[in-house]
Amino acid sequence: MRKSFCHPHSDLAYLLIKRTHPCCRPLNQTSRYLLPLASVAMILVATGIASAATEDVLQGEVNYSDRLPPVESYLRSGVSFDPNVLKKTSTTIQWFNIPEWLAGAWALQNQSLTRLYKQDLKTGEKTSAPYEFKAERASIVLGHQTDKLGGIWHCAAVPYNRETYYPQSDETEKTIVVLIKPIKINKDKAVIEYRSKRVRVNKKTGKIVKCTQDESLQTYTRMDRNRIKCSGVIKQFDQDGNAIAIYHVAGVSDQIQPFTPVAELRGNDLVTLFREYLTMQGLTDIIPD
Repeated sequence: MRKSFCHPHSDLAYLLIKRTHPCCRPLNQTSRYLLPLASVAMILVATGIASAATEDVLQGEVNYSDRLPPVESYLRSGVSFDPNVLKKTSTTIQWFNIPEWLAGAWALQNQSLTRLYKQDLKTGEKTSAPYEFKAERASIVLGHQTDKLGGIWHCAAVPYNRETYYPQSDETEKTIVVLIKPIKINKDKAVIEYRSKRVRVNKKTGKIVKCTQDESLQTYTRMDRNRIKCSGVIKQFDQDGNAIAIYHVAGVSDQIQPFTPVAELRGNDLVTLFREYLTMQGLTDIIPD
């Protein structure tokens, strides 16, 4: 077990607990799967970001990798995608505080994202012309439990598979999120690191067309009561672990449902896990009744 902790009323409270299920094979601890925007679908981002800021972000709070290990054989191009792929790994549970304005269910405004900047790391070519693309079912829920004092906590149970459907494409995207790590959270913004593997699957054949690995840093900012923006910088790697591109993506998300405590998440009993977490940290005084 590995954990780090700050008082729940400070800017950041974070716990990492590894839970291995009998039917799962433990994660290869020597492999470093750095994720991202866990999927472009998870980037609820804001427009109006200067592409020149991308390099500054890459040198900021997250150290992006130069190279990653190759993806597993069952995620390589040409292989049929196995919907049970997540059963091959163990589950990691993370808890951290989020501000009230960030809690709830969110959906991309107009179901679209805007790529503000792209750099091809193989050719060095840079593109700053905005490019907008559509994505259906691009939604996310932030916040799962509340403590006795009303503080809202988010549970990141990884890995998990997230699907994004592109109506204009012959492919669908399966994003396997392997890490969600809070970097800085306060009353004004939330900075979160994501790591994932994104698999493009042909809708008709079910075969993997392309698999990439992402590392990303997202900054969520409140726009008004029911709207948030987030700037996301993604460093992308191919299936062999070679760095291929850097993207700066932006979008705006509207709240489609206010925060409501969630009792179960992908088979995990969040009520019990949250009480266990607070107990382990000696925070029995804020365990909800």
